[in-house]
Amino acid sequence: MSEKVSKILILFYSRYGNTAKMAEEIAYGAKEVPNTSITLRRIADDVPADVISENPEWSKTVEDLNNRYPTSEIEVLVGEMSNYDAIIFGSPTRF
Repeated sequence: MSEKVSKILILFYSRYGNTAKMAEEIAYGAKEVPNTSITLRRIADDVPADVISENPEWSKTVEDLNNRYPTSEIEVLVGEMSNYDAIIFGSPTRF
């Protein structure tokens, strides 16, 4: 009989990439646990795109994050939460 796979969702918001790095490190460590499945999901920025585009460094970070972790609508994320055995939330200190 095979063991049950524990499904972990790491759900995070990251404006400048720091929280994303922490989420990645948590995922890296969690992958070491046998029979564990990890999903990383990012919450979209709460700032209009035109404000982000005014800052080249911020704009580059957002583009990089979008390429690695496309965002989903909040309703979709909330609907998926019941599919996981554990959820780890990551947010910057301003929240």
